Amino acid sequence: MVGITLVMLGMIYVFFRFTSVGLAMRAAAANPVSAALVGISVKKMLGLGWGLAATVGAVAGMMIAPKVYLEPNMMLGILLYGFAGAVVGGLTSPGGAVVGGFLMLGAEFWRKRRGVPLDDPKTPGELTIREALQIGGMQCLALWPGMSRSMVTMVGGYFSGLAPAKAAEFAFLVGVPVLGGAAAYKGLQTGPAMLALFGWSEMLIGGAAAAVSAAVAVRFLVAWLQKFGLGAFAIYRLILAAVLAWWVLG
Repeated sequence: MVGITLVMLGMIYVFFRFTSVGLAMRAAAANPVSAALVGISVKKMLGLGWGLAATVGAVAGMMIAPKVYLEPNMMLGILLYGFAGAVVGGLTSPGGAVVGGFLMLGAEFWRKRRGVPLDDPKTPGELTIREALQIGGMQCLALWPGMSRSMVTMVGGYFSGLAPAKAAEFAFLVGVPVLGGAAAYKGLQTGPAMLALFGWSEMLIGGAAAAVSAAVAVRFLVAWLQKFGLGAFAIYRLILAAVLAWWVLG
């Protein structure tokens, strides 16, 4: 294992120090603007960087797996729970996806009709009690299989005068106690077994990885909403509903 690690480190050093691609990646990382001015494709270099990181991670995983007794079927029980949750949540319910898509289109039309700009400064803290209760009531629609809690919360925020990014922010904040309570309940049920199986280090690494991926996803979502609103997500849901209907009925 030590030998493989040293070889990989040496290859990475040579790649970044002496190859034209490696030097271009370093230039793009150090100063993207200047790199673009001299003809370096910063986007391509970024993609290569992610690919290189994934390759190193894959090799590291293959090396460490035998040491910590990882097996391909290790997550089978968790995957079964996840699949059951997906089925109950609407995997075979295209109707909820259709209604949700049209609901988002209606909310987007409402926002434009009311003249609420994508960067409207109204914050969730400025909501009245009536508006907050209205958004809370919208979450009851999430009980319908195929409907999304965060989606109906954002739609409720639209109808209460919030801009897309602020509506998404409020949806995430409202989800903290709900999802936190569900996680705590599940942790009490399966926490000891998971600790016995994985240990504290694996659990903490998994939690950190989940937090980072969630932060990246939320940042992308909010940036998209600030530019385009809910329209694109509505079209996605309608296409998804068509695919689900074809899968279920065909």
